[in-house]
Amino acid sequence: MPNKFEYTCSLITDVISADIDNNQSDYSKNILLLKENIDKGRYFEELLTGLKEQLEFDDVQLYILSLSAIFCATKEIVCLDMIRDALLENRLSLVITRAIAFQIRVRCFQMGIARDYNSEKILNDNLADRFYRELNIDIPYIEYPKRNHNLVVLTTHTLLNIKHAPTKWVLSVAYILQELGYEVLIVIEGEPITPESICAYWIGEKYYTKYGYNYGTYCLDINDKKVQCYQINLNQSSHNEIIKAIEAIYSLRPEFVWKIGGGFSMDHIWSKMSTYVTLPCAKGYDPCIGDLMIKCLEAETDSEVENIIQSTGASTMHMSFKEIEFKDPCAVERDYRRSDYNINDDDFVVAVVGNRLNDEISKDFWKVLERIISQKDNIKVILIGKYNGVIPDSIKADVIYCGYCEPLESAIRMADLFVNPKRNGGGTSAKMCLKNMIPIVTLQDCDVANTVGDCFVVDDYDEMIKMVIRYVDDRKFYKKQVEGAAIRYSKCFDVDMRKEIRRVVDRAIEIAQYS
Repeated sequence: MPNKFEYTCSLITDVISADIDNNQSDYSKNILLLKENIDKGRYFEELLTGLKEQLEFDDVQLYILSLSAIFCATKEIVCLDMIRDALLENRLSLVITRAIAFQIRVRCFQMGIARDYNSEKILNDNLADRFYRELNIDIPYIEYPKRNHNLVVLTTHTLLNIKHAPTKWVLSVAYILQELGYEVLIVIEGEPITPESICAYWIGEKYYTKYGYNYGTYCLDINDKKVQCYQINLNQSSHNEIIKAIEAIYSLRPEFVWKIGGGFSMDHIWSKMSTYVTLPCAKGYDPCIGDLMIKCLEAETDSEVENIIQSTGASTMHMSFKEIEFKDPCAVERDYRRSDYNINDDDFVVAVVGNRLNDEISKDFWKVLERIISQKDNIKVILIGKYNGVIPDSIKADVIYCGYCEPLESAIRMADLFVNPKRNGGGTSAKMCLKNMIPIVTLQDCDVANTVGDCFVVDDYDEMIKMVIRYVDDRKFYKKQVEGAAIRYSKCFDVDMRKEIRRVVDRAIEIAQYS
């Protein structure tokens, strides 16, 4: 009779085998058995310690596979932390390490997990240092007087289309920099993940980076302006091709390099070349190196992080951000109406909006919606965004699936209330709600909470349920929150972006001149 540890390891092996063989039926059954075994065993820490002792140094591939299998079964974040630590041993290729790191980032984002700045920065700096050392190149720092004072390089991890929020940020900055008289080059640091680079190292759903354009040079139209772009494949290009690309950008002698929602592999290259500015599209500061670290969205640990950043000699600043209005020749004009979905005018409509609803609507959140709908006869929930999961039978009649809606803002206007599940995204939709004076209910410490402010935040799902019912029953309170939404939008998002970008430019130049 095998002992408990051996039995659990056999279950992990079954999960891995079913996943690799793409046997969904066996995979689902084995994941459930693994979860039940771990839950009942009450020896979770001992299991992880045993795996670490037996596998971490002897078989790092099986170690990471095992930890990802346990994470799929339990959703315990410590598994991701242990995988991150294993990546720091540098025993896997850089391409595979990047692919695994991306899986960790996506899952933390989807689950609304507050990131640990220090641990993320250590891994990101490690990725950047490895990449720089593997290229084996020397990049002399371009002194300020020798730079092209009319050129700014923007870098990002992926550039898709104007329906993609980070892309809108990048293109907004590019457009306004051009209005301020700068030439702009956008560099897309492509790190395409292939099945070969991740399937042998990760259990469960795999996430792949998306890229919207061909590799090489191309030009994009941004309203009445054009911007030059260069997309490079860091994972599949040869060293010589990457070095030539870096040399070509270096020869342009940019005034400064500004990363917006980017990756981390090129951090050491940009910081060695010129003044390096970073801005994440999420809350807080980018967990990486830089000369000027900018934040738009507040995070609870910002004061601690600022101390860390400033201790390295880097500067920090806050900027307000508002995307420009993009002209989309392919845009479909549509005025969404409740009657399109058989929703009555006197129904109270709760909107759940997102691009990743399959991942973001958890079983716990469905229970929240069930409890809300069970208390009132006139509540309807609309799902805006792609979702092909299961809707509980008990509330199917009151949940309306709208699917992908364009224009999104028109669809959102059907709602009386925006309810945000536990996740890190959703800031763009929340901003649209504020603009249209639609109140929001959200948990703490996420993009939506940072967007809408404290008066729309609740502590947990129980309080969320009570708050939604209060919005339905208390019209005086509802009216007050509607006014609060309008005030919040006017205060935080009626932004003079030319002024904000000018502030960043001036600060970057000041740092460059005195560094």
